[in-house]
Amino acid sequence: VLFAVMITQITLAQKKHQIKFTPEQRATIKTKKLILSLDLTDVQANQIKNLQLELITQREKKKLIKKEKEILSYDEKYQHIIAALDNKIAVKRRFQEILTPEQYKKWERFRLHHKREKNKKHLKKESKKS
Repeated sequence: VLFAVMITQITLAQKKHQIKFTPEQRATIKTKKLILSLDLTDVQANQIKNLQLELITQREKKKLIKKEKEILSYDEKYQHIIAALDNKIAVKRRFQEILTPEQYKKWERFRLHHKREKNKKHLKKESKKS
């Protein structure tokens, strides 16, 4: 029991010390990473940074709304899923407009790889809970 309490306190303390970047800073970091991996031009980098900033602010708004909302009806859930998918389609199209075909293919590979890694971490967490 004492061990469990100590572990809980340690993880809470670690969460308190996590650095919270502003949306602007996160957009800049993501853009710099893409510049390095995709060899973006200055124009592309600027467009990507604006897009990243827009996406980050949208995500933060959704998090706030999610905290405020209670249980959604099936219809509301459906509408949220459709809106999220429409948003993903729009983002892909905007990246496609900004990037060259080669850069876009590379970006897609990075995105899919990141998605797989995220799923692996999620599966590990789920298996530890059971």
